[in-house]
Amino acid sequence: MLGVVLLVLCPFATAQVVMNPNGRRAMLDMLPVMADGNVEKDFASPATFFWNSGTMPRVYQSLDNDLLGIFPVSHNGFRGEDPTGNARGEFPWRHTGGTEQTQGVETFKSCTLPAENGKMMPIVWARHRAQTFGGTRAEVDLGYRWWFPIGTTIYEVITMRTSSGHKFVFEIRERVRDEGQWNTEIYRPFVTAVQFADWIEEHYPAWEDDEYLPRYMKDLRRPDHEADRVTRSSHPAQTFRMKFGIDMLPELGDPYRVLEIFSNKKFEAVSGGRWKEGVSSPSSLTMNNIVPQNYTAHHVGVEFGHCAQCHRDTNRHVSFFQRRANGNGSVTRSTWRGRVSGSDGIISFHPFERASIRGVGGSQPRPITMNKTLTEAGMLRPLSALPEQYRSQYTSLTGIK
Repeated sequence: MLGVVLLVLCPFATAQVVMNPNGRRAMLDMLPVMADGNVEKDFASPATFFWNSGTMPRVYQSLDNDLLGIFPVSHNGFRGEDPTGNARGEFPWRHTGGTEQTQGVETFKSCTLPAENGKMMPIVWARHRAQTFGGTRAEVDLGYRWWFPIGTTIYEVITMRTSSGHKFVFEIRERVRDEGQWNTEIYRPFVTAVQFADWIEEHYPAWEDDEYLPRYMKDLRRPDHEADRVTRSSHPAQTFRMKFGIDMLPELGDPYRVLEIFSNKKFEAVSGGRWKEGVSSPSSLTMNNIVPQNYTAHHVGVEFGHCAQCHRDTNRHVSFFQRRANGNGSVTRSTWRGRVSGSDGIISFHPFERASIRGVGGSQPRPITMNKTLTEAGMLRPLSALPEQYRSQYTSLTGIK
């Protein structure tokens, strides 16, 4: 049994894996100073790997009909009959929450795997039949599903650009795998509008003589927000609906002032705090601000239900979102294929080797293989190779072999 364990659980010394070796240093150099030292520790850990949409293309599985394979999100099997042809191509799964209307915003992600008895616990995968709406598992061909060990930490680092073209991190989102759910945290330079106003007064004592800051300060000190709105998904079976308040920040001024602010303020945990009552995050009509232009993360808080609305349906068959009973007895259907992207509550990660993706270098069906880099590092393993005593470190494995 010891030999099997060594095959599955890898010592940290052999876990030096980076999804984007050329860009790793650039990613780390962009990270802000954190008030929480554990975040920086995770980024430097040998049990951490990084990825972005370039190193891990966004994909969806379609293994239950005549359109078979792992496809890039840009692939539409209906050739125009449906706007996207897959769930990942539409709200709320298409973009990082709040960035749907922004420009110049990019993200990179990291995954830090936990240890058990000094050994790294891997992500595990298995073939899996997805149940369809009103059907049974047997009606669907085998696809793939994967699980993260309890204690896994996923970071999403979100960057923006000023009008001068400078790129910097403005927000970091954290998800930690717990029993039954992912616990969430968000890191920003300022938690509340009042906190930002106090910081400006301390660091810009002549702010009243500035061209932009008097109006900006007035907005920050105003306790109320502009309006309440409701955001909802548009597909037949609604998965996302949330009411939120909007606080639109005015022009902050010189883009170098924005860089100065982010260079001199540690990022701290939001921990349930709100920008203003009813508003989780501000927005902006201009590029030079503490959030991107047209940022719509007003509803993105650290409460479990906020993130769960988008992440709970990962790997679910799209037939659950295609049907809606109308008042006249008819049924409205969309024409998506396959499954919602991701698995185990994480949308952006998938275990497939790049060569397995149809449409990347050719459109013909391809053998589906797992990510070679992660597999060789012991970070990715088939569930069948996991010793029974370690199954308790993963959630939702009941009945899965």
